[in-house]
Amino acid sequence: MDYVEYLLDELISGTLEERTAIVKEKAKELDGLEKKIAAFDHRGTADPQKDSFPGKVRSVRLPEELAM
Repeated sequence: MDYVEYLLDELISGTLEERTAIVKEKAKELDGLEKKIAAFDHRGTADPQKDSFPGKVRSVRLPEELAM
């Protein structure tokens, strides 16, 4: 929980550069997870009716984009 609190504090009170770095770092982690899920789905081991992964469904907006 301490790590989550740290991230929230940085996102609330950090500089624009710090917030941007956090968002970019977490976006890379999410990309890796999405690739793993897609690979699992493409192997045919997932039930297409229940577990299909629709592809990239999120969009990341960096802090400087939110400020506009």
